[in-house]
Amino acid sequence: MYWSLNAPWPNACWETLDYYGRPKMGFYYAKRACAPVLVSPLVRDGKLEVWLVNDTLSIVSGVLEVLVINVVSGEKKVARKLEVTAKENKSVLVLEEPLEKLVEDPVRNVLFFRFSWDVGESTNFLLPSKHRDMVFPATSLSLKILEAKDEGTDKIVLAEVASEGYGHIVFLDVAEDYVNIADDNFFELLPGETKRVKLRVRGAAGKPLTIIARAANSESVKQSINV
Repeated sequence: MYWSLNAPWPNACWETLDYYGRPKMGFYYAKRACAPVLVSPLVRDGKLEVWLVNDTLSIVSGVLEVLVINVVSGEKKVARKLEVTAKENKSVLVLEEPLEKLVEDPVRNVLFFRFSWDVGESTNFLLPSKHRDMVFPATSLSLKILEAKDEGTDKIVLAEVASEGYGHIVFLDVAEDYVNIADDNFFELLPGETKRVKLRVRGAAGKPLTIIARAANSESVKQSINV
């Protein structure tokens, strides 16, 4: 049972949709965790376990990449790359090995996981240390508006965001007082990589907008849409 989805009145609480219908950070984490195909890492007794969860009714086969990211230097290294399979409606342990074999510096290294199959991709990340102990140097983001169009009373915006270094908890929003619903938000962005995000801004058709991108370790960047 999911508790709790939406707020019954304006408040600061554990709901994942606020009273006005804005998705909070937890909404996007829950959305990713409930995806029908999920790569799911954990550390147990000093060992890294990577599980492939397949909630579909078809066999899923693809390639799993395990990357070690140095968040200070920006270096990316493919530590493991293997073909994996999960039968329908099953979760399978596809990788198990001591964490120390992969991670040299647990406060400056982040593990990033990418499982790609013929019709999709699932990504996840793992912090080797407690969040409070991790080192996330400041980075800078860039933001580009690729498309903006009206759809009924809403405005649909396709934006592209990139990070010079490692972007931790990157999110896109609007400066104006509208409800913004993104197809993905509050994500990790690897050094030098870009991500496209589709935004639906409720009630903003025909109105100017200011799109904002920010990370936990960056300042905001803005792009204006005049029509």
